[in-house]
Amino acid sequence: MLKDSEYSEYKELCITSALIIFILLSAATVYAGEATLTWDPPTTNADGTPLTDLAGYKVYYGTESGNYSQSIDVGNVTTYTVSGLTNGQTYYFAVTAYDTSGNESDYSNERAKTIESSSSTPVPDITVTDSIGSATDLEMPFGDVTAGNSSAKTVTVKNDGNADLSIGSVAGSNPVEEPFSISDDTCSGQVLKQSETCKFTVSFSPVTTGMFNDSFDIPSNDTDENPVTIAVSGGGLSAASNNPPTTPALIYPANGQKGVDTTVEFRWKKSIDPDGDPVTYYLYYDNDRDFTDTTPLVVTSLESGDIYYAGIAGYGAGLVLLVMIPFLVHAGRSRKKILTVVLIIIMAGILLISCGDVNDVISDFTDPFLDNSSGSRTVSGLASGATYCWKVVAEDGDGGESESSVNCFETK
Repeated sequence: MLKDSEYSEYKELCITSALIIFILLSAATVYAGEATLTWDPPTTNADGTPLTDLAGYKVYYGTESGNYSQSIDVGNVTTYTVSGLTNGQTYYFAVTAYDTSGNESDYSNERAKTIESSSSTPVPDITVTDSIGSATDLEMPFGDVTAGNSSAKTVTVKNDGNADLSIGSVAGSNPVEEPFSISDDTCSGQVLKQSETCKFTVSFSPVTTGMFNDSFDIPSNDTDENPVTIAVSGGGLSAASNNPPTTPALIYPANGQKGVDTTVEFRWKKSIDPDGDPVTYYLYYDNDRDFTDTTPLVVTSLESGDIYYAGIAGYGAGLVLLVMIPFLVHAGRSRKKILTVVLIIIMAGILLISCGDVNDVISDFTDPFLDNSSGSRTVSGLASGATYCWKVVAEDGDGGESESSVNCFETK
């Protein structure tokens, strides 16, 4: 997700792998002399810092590959229809992104399309997406997985054309080899009507250590995209020792960002544990960059939407105690023991969710285990006109730990 930021000096946008375009061709999106482009937004600058001040995009096109004679500033949208094209002519398209300071990225990947008249014969158009990284880049990087464990991701095939799409045998002529496999295949041999979809699962299950790479094909009757080839990759880690989770990447607030509200939603890209262990996050924020005396906020797989008031749970426990004292005094011996146990459990539960400074209020929690890409915590009560630094530590409960970089920001 992109955020607003005033921090944009001396930087270059990076969209080499993040900005992927594909052309949608259907009765609804392609007409005589028109082509509709859709792309994924970039999230980082060339130096790896979060992109927080994206301003818009430019569409470049021409009749020669790599030589774009026309350009259109389309603003901050991720889909655009180019009109005024000549029927029967092949055009080549690319997209760039630019920020509020006018910095412009390199070209995205190039896509070509021959413009046909609206009266031409209906044709199928295959679109393939997956649930790893950029959905449309035809790459499935599984990352590191401990030997003996498995990671499974979904591939979706859709017919974006206006004629039936016939799919051949997935990975039939170019099969994947172990440790990759394909299962739950509802696509092979199927005919998809316009806008229909089918799915299958790709798994990475290493039994030894090392890096693994492979690819497979999805054949169809789409004449200009047959077959579609998907590249798969992954690393097998040793099961002899515990492997730490991947390093959490900070998203917002960005390093050097100014004008941040005193109520801020800290956001980071969640870690993946190669051993499949559940990951607990520790959010540190303080005016002290070294976090010398900082008590972190603990972020685990709590229910989304829960609201917690850090620093006042001790008072809540005291109120519970005051309310229950009269019952303990007048209750019988057996009953007193039962109530005492109940009281201890209640107090322990309340104390476990209290953390941070007394004036902080934590709310609107987005569970990083429910979100496939990121985790977040909203904290209010920050001082105005102050500088804060923050970081996230990920732990797997088995001694494995990874720590993010430190971002510092200024509040309004």
